Amino acid sequence: MNHTKAVDITIVVTTRNRAQMLRKALESLTNLITEEKFSYEILVVDDGSTDDTAKVVKDISNKNSKISIRWIYQEASGAGVARNKGIELSQGEWLLFFDDDQLAEPDWLAELYKTAQKSGAMVVGGPRHLALPDSPPLELGPKSRRILGEQRFIRHPLKDWIFTGNIIVHRSLFPQLGGFDNTFFPSTDRDFAGRVAAAGFPISYAPRAVVYHVIPESRIQRAYLRGICLRYGNTSARIYLKYDGPLKLAILNCWRIGVAVTRDALLLLVAKIVGDQPMLLDSWCGIWYSLGFVRTSLFLLSPDSFPQTDFFNKLALPWQRYQSAK
Repeated sequence: MNHTKAVDITIVVTTRNRAQMLRKALESLTNLITEEKFSYEILVVDDGSTDDTAKVVKDISNKNSKISIRWIYQEASGAGVARNKGIELSQGEWLLFFDDDQLAEPDWLAELYKTAQKSGAMVVGGPRHLALPDSPPLELGPKSRRILGEQRFIRHPLKDWIFTGNIIVHRSLFPQLGGFDNTFFPSTDRDFAGRVAAAGFPISYAPRAVVYHVIPESRIQRAYLRGICLRYGNTSARIYLKYDGPLKLAILNCWRIGVAVTRDALLLLVAKIVGDQPMLLDSWCGIWYSLGFVRTSLFLLSPDSFPQTDFFNKLALPWQRYQSAK
């Protein structure tokens, strides 16, 4: 793909049927501080929205004539496909990925870009804090907060900090590594991080590049957390198979069973006895994650013995993907 730099940075925002959340996200992106040290554009990739998304983008664009804000529509195909469309149509030397349910601090972009320039890293990530309702329906512990997308403290290896809500990537990586694999949703970023790490590209972290992940009450529910934990467990198993092979996956599967039966089950019992609601929810999150990991691992290691068709269908993911991923 030929590329002529028109701006320094393209911010790719993927969205689907969240017009009002998108409005606030775009408003935060139009208030970024650049000090005229770099230029940026905003590219909104609309993944089949049927609400007022197009109107919202037009309104924000009309109010901010100094910033190029483009709207691209595609038939509903998933966030990974939408991000790849953003990569294809971007004009910046650097690509920055942002979600429609986030808010950026004014110096967020400057911090990411400055870190990339100083460190020489090809990929830079930053922290994500949760913006919760004033009175959330459930008390959240650290594990359930991470499930909802919180990344506050640096962990090693640094590739664990590559997630699509807050990363800047040099565009030269994509011809070599490819884009995002939508079949790994909701962990397309983890798969991309695995490829970045395997290729040996330098990664850095910008602790002051803060975004806020807006969490509505509808996500602070046991049913929502159970679903997302199952999916994370599911995609984690597939990613381990891809990068570490079946033997490592089999070992991790046994370890994950042990963790669920001992640590998580024990913490669940203790939480019930002492009435610790955050610990109780965190324990369930660990068990749900393990359930998704173990059931998927069994299928991947022995699909004829453990077909798991109904389970995969309930995750709203085509079962055929898992057969082709063996």
